[in-house]
Amino acid sequence: MLRDGWTPSAQERAELLRKALQDDDVGVIKALLENGADPNGTSGATSMTPLMMVRSAAAARTLLDGGADPSVRTERGVTPLMQAAHFAPELTEVLLRAGIPGDQPDAAGRTALSEASCVGNAGVVKLLLARGADPTRPTGNESPLECARNLKDYDRLYPQRLMNVDPPFIKDFDTVIALLEQALAKRQRK
Repeated sequence: MLRDGWTPSAQERAELLRKALQDDDVGVIKALLENGADPNGTSGATSMTPLMMVRSAAAARTLLDGGADPSVRTERGVTPLMQAAHFAPELTEVLLRAGIPGDQPDAAGRTALSEASCVGNAGVVKLLLARGADPTRPTGNESPLECARNLKDYDRLYPQRLMNVDPPFIKDFDTVIALLEQALAKRQRK
């Protein structure tokens, strides 16, 4: 029950939780979970579970503490870790600690490493490589390294055309490329 005796339905709680996640309002997320919101449910607006919609480490921790399943995947096989590649590295760190494997491919063969490489998220690339993510695993017709190189050039030429022009992480394709090259060289020496 919330204010004035109003008790939202399960669908209303799901919609409120989706909105709180969108706003990254951790206090509201926690209150909704304490009042019966399902940390693994979906709302009518999307088929994604709450953990797939987190934008911060604090929101992820709150959901996980509330019973969210870290092994959840969309119908296309996308994991919360793949979504996290588009946010600050702290979110990826929380999800890795929760036990989400760093190298699970989706139906198209993409992994969290390929996602992070393609958006220039050096912090996430570093975390994933440290956890053993495979830098040789191709995504479609290109490796994470090729994607980083190609999108670095594209981003330089058309910065307004890429999604997340002002991403919630430090975009650094040069560091991503260097990290991937180091990981590949280390694999070749073995």
